[in-house]
Amino acid sequence: PGEFNDTIDAGLIPLASLGDYVWMDNNSDGQQGPSSQEPPVPNVLVTLLLNGVQSATTLTNTSGFYSFT
Repeated sequence: PGEFNDTIDAGLIPLASLGDYVWMDNNSDGQQGPSSQEPPVPNVLVTLLLNGVQSATTLTNTSGFYSFT
């Protein structure tokens, strides 16, 4: 009792997710414009790398969205 040690790690890691969209960059400006001009691309294989090693894969949905949770 009465002791405090802030060097001990309980191993708790907050949960996170990562995701975005794949779209056809028709004007090659690197920015997503209206979907009527730069439509989403479905069924793109997206690979997540951790330290250069493949960790997970997923496909974009019909809206071009992918997510790793």
